[in-house]
Amino acid sequence: MKNEIVAKFFLFTFLSCDLLQAATDKVLVIPIPSLPTTFDPVKSLDVYSNSAIRQIHRTLFQLNTSGEPEPDLVKNFKVEDKGLSYHLIISNDKFSNGISLKSDVVISSLQRAIRSKVNGYQKFSCINGFENFIDGQSTRLEGLSATGVNEVRISLNCKIPRLPYLLSDLRFAIVYSEKSPEIGLGSYKVDFQKNKAESEATLRSVSTETYFSIIKYIKSSKDEAVKILLNNKVDSFIFSYKFSQEELKNFEGHANVIQMRSWTNYFVAINSYKNPQKEIRSSILSVLDRKKIVESCFPEETIDDNIFPFGFPGYVSGFQMKIGTNRKYKNLDKKRKYRVSILNGVGNEICLKRILTENLGRNFDVEIIEANIGLRKWISKKTDIILFFLESELNLDVSQFFTLDADFFLGDKNDRKILKLAYDLNNSIAPAEFRSLAIELQNRVLDQNLLLPIFIPKSQILYSKNVSVPDLGMIPPTYMHLKNIERLDREVEK
Repeated sequence: MKNEIVAKFFLFTFLSCDLLQAATDKVLVIPIPSLPTTFDPVKSLDVYSNSAIRQIHRTLFQLNTSGEPEPDLVKNFKVEDKGLSYHLIISNDKFSNGISLKSDVVISSLQRAIRSKVNGYQKFSCINGFENFIDGQSTRLEGLSATGVNEVRISLNCKIPRLPYLLSDLRFAIVYSEKSPEIGLGSYKVDFQKNKAESEATLRSVSTETYFSIIKYIKSSKDEAVKILLNNKVDSFIFSYKFSQEELKNFEGHANVIQMRSWTNYFVAINSYKNPQKEIRSSILSVLDRKKIVESCFPEETIDDNIFPFGFPGYVSGFQMKIGTNRKYKNLDKKRKYRVSILNGVGNEICLKRILTENLGRNFDVEIIEANIGLRKWISKKTDIILFFLESELNLDVSQFFTLDADFFLGDKNDRKILKLAYDLNNSIAPAEFRSLAIELQNRVLDQNLLLPIFIPKSQILYSKNVSVPDLGMIPPTYMHLKNIERLDREVEK
């Protein structure tokens, strides 16, 4: 009863504010379990931040609905010197603060992302001067040069045939400056004056091409999200909650529902730094009852043993991993307390906590925690086990979280085979070799008991009945441009 009152108060407060704003702004509401924690492309590790970053930042190239790269901030380009030189003509765009885009800002943005060693930065190792730049022997990346106010040359010592594809990666978005990385070239800007740290994050349009002048990310429970979706005075879009088929029937005639194959994997991961012995990791994972987890908490899903999502190289249809189901621990330190984090946003967290507590026993403290806090605890080695999901994008997959320089590291730093496989995979170009390395990496990770795959969910997006959403094609909902969403009655309003 108390939760219901809180939910009603939340909804009343939100709707009151929305109606007051409706006179001047067209608002699109995005209910999510956790608010964006950063607007900096280089620092983002969670899907909620990625969604907001996609709206405020742009990349040199972008992926179309077929997954192919096409120019974005690049007006046109030439490949010269037998593939060892790229000459980019940059478009005449302006940042949200009104400052024009110039070639030196493009160079500084790319240098910053590479210097920060974002996951997959090794793919740019063919750029001239890469090693000296990464080692700190040079403050500038020699192979990036400005040949004009709006012209950039990328000089290589070996070919990168997929360079436009790599430059469409959101982490290589062009930011205004190192001190103001939240200022971008996208259709929206962060409205810091409107943001309420505890409950919402607001983006305001800076483009005449957008229908919705305001994007509001509202921190909501699943029930609150449903109430927002079903309110015909609010335009909303939902991509981050999981609904059963029975629940979806309740939306018929009241909201739009699209179901699709997902590029998201659910895992249990064990921190190898805190648990370096393979035998201990094996013992812990073999106690977990995946069948019970899925049947109790995600009854419409099916266990999948792949660590790579469907559609990515490395995914093997019908693959079955080898793991025991001992239900009893071996060599576990009974005097030690193990910390287990369920990241908020995976869905059915209460159910998961109950099952994990039953499975793992009294030596394990199970908590439900905000995704960004849980990731920081993992990175700082303050937690032993996490239950989480990874959403892959066309140029980002799970392999990049096994490289030694990854902030969010899932591998064993003492396992040279995993590190080499991940490095080779992230630098591979030939499709056949890439697939072979991905399968070998998957086998090694599972053999070392670092990850326990649970399932690859069906993905859903829900949105208000009067809202029109374009075909996403090969683009996950997290990475879609919200500027392309509009109301069905837009033409009538004009």
